Amino acid sequence: MSGQTSGARAPILFVRGQSAYGILSHFARDWGAALEQAGQPVHHLDLHAAGSEQALEDHLASGTFHAVVGFSGAGVPTEPGEDPPLYERLRIPYIGMMLDHPVWVPGRHRIGSPWVNYLFSDADHCRDSLAMSPPGAVRLGFRFGMQRFDAPIRPLAERRLPALYAKHGGDPEGIRGIWMAADRKHRESCEAVAEMVLASGDLTAWEATAQYLACQARGFDALDPVHLGVVQLVDIYVRRVRATRMLQALLPHQVVVVGGDWAHVERGGTRASFVPGQELPALLALLDQTRVVVNVQPLNRHAPQERIIYGMQRGCVVATDASPILRDALGADRISQFVWNDTLDAQVADFLTAGATDQQRADAAADHARHCFDLATCAVELVATIDALVAGCTRLVPQVATPGADTLKVAPPPPRLSTIGL
Repeated sequence: MSGQTSGARAPILFVRGQSAYGILSHFARDWGAALEQAGQPVHHLDLHAAGSEQALEDHLASGTFHAVVGFSGAGVPTEPGEDPPLYERLRIPYIGMMLDHPVWVPGRHRIGSPWVNYLFSDADHCRDSLAMSPPGAVRLGFRFGMQRFDAPIRPLAERRLPALYAKHGGDPEGIRGIWMAADRKHRESCEAVAEMVLASGDLTAWEATAQYLACQARGFDALDPVHLGVVQLVDIYVRRVRATRMLQALLPHQVVVVGGDWAHVERGGTRASFVPGQELPALLALLDQTRVVVNVQPLNRHAPQERIIYGMQRGCVVATDASPILRDALGADRISQFVWNDTLDAQVADFLTAGATDQQRADAAADHARHCFDLATCAVELVATIDALVAGCTRLVPQVATPGADTLKVAPPPPRLSTIGL
């Protein structure tokens, strides 16, 4: 596709909605520019601008566009309606690049139309969406990439910030209080599933809920709102518990904490400094000055949090929890992995001290990110996927696909060629 001129192809309509600190708007602009470079013209539409709903319908009715693309289901109803989706009625395929687990907006995954297609960067999310979706739903994988960072990387010794922890907090007990006020069966389910996930470094809330209900001879129903409610509550509870536990371990150290909602944490005697959440450009400027980036993964086993990629790109030492799958994909020699156990305080002290001078690890991480998360390459792959989905819709044949390992895994870097100085 990259060899074609932009005039040779009909444009896609890239729609975007609202997100915390405008992160999805930044992603949409970066991906749109990369698609243009790959030979795919792009027109952007902000769905939160005045008159955007009518503008969307007018754009689709014009017959101008090859397809509609949006992050996290932007532009798709949150529940299936009685009538076919707008995209089916106007015969324009929608391709959603989904970043969150489908349990958070389950109705979008129950829309049974071959004209509404979803791509996932995490294989578990794709599998679970298929379980929630009608027969004939199209669920494929995509590789998430970031704009190349080709500016000179500042050595760790010249950076002024010892560590950075970018995370929105939240009191886990507020979530636990929700299920404690529910009926006994729901309360016991949430308590048991949360304990299972917290005790494991490689278990999602979805899988733990299914395992628990199987042991109770009740069976997990991916369409049951009560069962999905357990997954939701446990997922956010575990993430808040781990985010809070990490903050507590970081408080004795010099670290910049970016993000709010930490009122539930006692900060007496801390050496940490706190700043509000930042838009992406401001956060990236901080990363350029940071030695160690501390990350707590959401319950994603395959897809790294974007802060991992940005930190690696910019030559930071990245300290993160990681499933065995993610650890192997990122490389144990390129990240500093911690585990959730009683030694967390000691682990934090160790990786902050060692990471501050581990230039070899930082260099290896930057090299890996340059190859494996190159947005230009990912955009070429996405163009091919869009073309295949458009062809499938044109034939009006629902395409069903389950992602295999080759579809969703992080691609290995190309061979190291001394002729190009890698």
